[in-house]
Amino acid sequence: MKHIELVEISKSYDGKNKVIDKISVQVEKGEFFVLVGPSGCGKSTLLRMIAGLEEISGGLLKIDDVVVNDMAPKNRNISFVFQNYALYPHMTVRDNILFGLDVKKVPKDEQNKRLMETAEVIGLTELLDRKPGQLSGGQRQRVALARSICSQAAICLMDEPLSNLDAKLRAHMRTEIRRIHDKFKLTTIYVTHDQVEAMTMGDKIMVLNGGRIQQVGSPLDLYNTPANKFVASFIGSPQMNMADAVIKDDSIVINNEISIAIDESLKGKLSNGQKYSIGIRPENLTKAEFSSEISHAVVVDGVELLGNETQVLFKVGGKTLIARWPGQWRLNVGEIVFIEFNTDNIHFFNIETEALISFSENIKEKASA
Repeated sequence: MKHIELVEISKSYDGKNKVIDKISVQVEKGEFFVLVGPSGCGKSTLLRMIAGLEEISGGLLKIDDVVVNDMAPKNRNISFVFQNYALYPHMTVRDNILFGLDVKKVPKDEQNKRLMETAEVIGLTELLDRKPGQLSGGQRQRVALARSICSQAAICLMDEPLSNLDAKLRAHMRTEIRRIHDKFKLTTIYVTHDQVEAMTMGDKIMVLNGGRIQQVGSPLDLYNTPANKFVASFIGSPQMNMADAVIKDDSIVINNEISIAIDESLKGKLSNGQKYSIGIRPENLTKAEFSSEISHAVVVDGVELLGNETQVLFKVGGKTLIARWPGQWRLNVGEIVFIEFNTDNIHFFNIETEALISFSENIKEKASA
């Protein structure tokens, strides 16, 4: 196992505009580290820089404290699992897996030993004589993983390896990849735009946007205490509800329509007349039986029955919010329901910088509990 350190890594193709801007982060030995962000944020470019497939414009890339900026990819002891699997269609599964070992001139006995051990773990033993065209998408993905594992490289890089699979197979392969990682203890950097993959697979997540780090932390750190509005709305499905708020007479007025009493823990920390952006998770908008200081009557604007839960859409000040309730609630559009707004679960963001405001100590304490 090896650890990786990025020190102010930057990338520019024209010498002016940076697609990666001073990224500094450490990936620990044996860690499953996920890079997540929207399309075009620079995550795949960063992964290719680590692999040596893209030139580094600035900063230092270290593997076990050795600077490798100018080291050839073949000397970095890294395996790469590509989005399109990169299998040779004319070769059998066996030959595809062993191709890298042939290039490295690993003895045949050692090759066969690695092949059989890996094939058994990943479930490819019965498929070794087939060609990629005879395999399903999930099977082809396992072949790409087997080739990476057989190389016995200390670092495994994966670039959106599940993006070509259907939803059911993606869920299965998430579990498979994580199981394989835990067995072989590879230092893994995994790129995805899917926050569900990031949350369910990663030991640690780095959220990127516009080539810059938005936040690095455990999945629950990012979910419970997002550093800014971007992370808050990117992590979580459905995403966090965002709204405008202003403080008036010990109350929080949401989207100029709903007024709820300030929680005791926040009194004295919220200034009268001050404006904020606020966020609240859909599961924290709970169903109430009647209107009160923290609950209000709203009109159902849409209903999504998912079997184990119900998502209820409604408008506050013309902006749509989503509540997520456990169980099956058969509601009709236009029906009036009561929603509880608990200020203990509200995140406050600076309206200009969009950063999480530190006085939300109750939220931080909840996240660490």
